[in-house]
Amino acid sequence: MPCTKRMSFRVIPSKSKGKIMGLDMYLNAKKYLYSENEEVAKEIGEMMGIDRPAQYISFQAMQWRKCFKVNEWFIDRLSDYDIRQECEINREDLEKLLAQCKLSLEGKPCDFENEEDPEDLKEEMEITVKGLEKCLKDFPTEYWFTYCASW
Repeated sequence: MPCTKRMSFRVIPSKSKGKIMGLDMYLNAKKYLYSENEEVAKEIGEMMGIDRPAQYISFQAMQWRKCFKVNEWFIDRLSDYDIRQECEINREDLEKLLAQCKLSLEGKPCDFENEEDPEDLKEEMEITVKGLEKCLKDFPTEYWFTYCASW
């Protein structure tokens, strides 16, 4: 599923009364149905009151907030796209992100610089590790993932 090409600007967190505005982050897991199980695809369409088979199903694999360094990692990884739209991210990249977050928690060199409040960064890494471990375990390899973020 292609993303919209990104504009020539980056979204930067803005502060309001000393608080950082909300960053909502979403990772979805999707699986094609029609080509793999035509009968199930037709049943889902019927359940929704539509006389057409479902093409794929989508699940919210992970939702987290205010993990700014992780969002920057996605921006860098998906450099040609606007992450406010759903952008495909492969399982291998999510496994790399998980490994980098774990290195950060261990205090080892990684993609995440510890220039901010160390406790905030630690909390971001813990939230992301816990969520990624669960979603990579819960969704088999036939699922693909998309990421998007909103302010």
